[in-house]
Amino acid sequence: MTQNLLAPSHLPQTPPPEPNREPVRIILIGSPYGTTSIIHTLYRLGFAEVWEWSPVLPGRTQGEVMRVMTRKTKRPPTHQIPG
Repeated sequence: MTQNLLAPSHLPQTPPPEPNREPVRIILIGSPYGTTSIIHTLYRLGFAEVWEWSPVLPGRTQGEVMRVMTRKTKRPPTHQIPG
């Protein structure tokens, strides 16, 4: 796998774009226990595998961590975009 030298190494790498799909990042911020607990709950609900989440990243405040996961969603045809 090649490394994107322009992106910070601690952030998960975004896969190359795919036609009609867009990446959406899901971010958990909280205590190490809280974020791990939510990841395991989402796994039990069938939302995501535990390995799909980033390693523990430092949060903005002491004792806080961040975990990130990227999912892809289909884009509707241009004429069906709401708003």
